[in-house]
Amino acid sequence: MAEITERLADSEEKEELLALKEKAIDLLKENSFACDESNPKEVATSLRHFIDAYKEQKVTADTLAYDKVDLAYGLGELFANAVMNFYQWEYFYLDKGNDHGGFAVVNPNKKWYIFVHHYLYDLLFDEEKESNLLLNFNTLNPNELKPYEKPHINYMGLS
Repeated sequence: MAEITERLADSEEKEELLALKEKAIDLLKENSFACDESNPKEVATSLRHFIDAYKEQKVTADTLAYDKVDLAYGLGELFANAVMNFYQWEYFYLDKGNDHGGFAVVNPNKKWYIFVHHYLYDLLFDEEKESNLLLNFNTLNPNELKPYEKPHINYMGLS
């Protein structure tokens, strides 16, 4: 397996990701979903229900017309912040080589990660993918993950 490298987001990336997150918050509120970032569990729950409503096209026309990739990035940022605030995970750009990489939440001991934008894109637009966001969020507890850790393996994907 290729070595995975990590880096922090640069200032330009931070600015762009923040703007996408703010737009996602506006879309959630426009569709009557709570989005109090001080309550990570509420954010995760709202994201779960928003994804269901989006897939069933039970959201506003403006929401359906919004760019799909930008929506996935904005919602991914909300999910990442919820995970970081609730579980004290970190946020990095992970590069797995071979043009495969992305921003991810990473647990403190670097055993687990979720490529947040790819994950949200799949949840929104892959018809075969069930929305397991809230289940995934709830199982990120270190006590839940510990039995599955492999001693000499870091960066195991969870999405």
